[in-house]
Amino acid sequence: AVLDTEILVNYYFEEIFKISHGSYNEEKIADFVEAFAKEKDLDIMGSLNNIVIYKEASQGYEKHETLMLEAHMDMVNEK
Repeated sequence: AVLDTEILVNYYFEEIFKISHGSYNEEKIADFVEAFAKEKDLDIMGSLNNIVIYKEASQGYEKHETLMLEAHMDMVNEK
């Protein structure tokens, strides 16, 4: 079955939006990301709320260059 990616993206956006994750308060969002990775059976490495998630290449792409994505988990809170 083909996944409706818009529904999937919206689901995770809403789940992340529910978690308070302002600067210097990243523990809950880090826990969420770690739980997501474990649920997907992905390898995790990290400490102090800095997480690296590893995913093996898809079949047929094993010889391609490695891709790394980086992002901040904190959010700037405005009043």
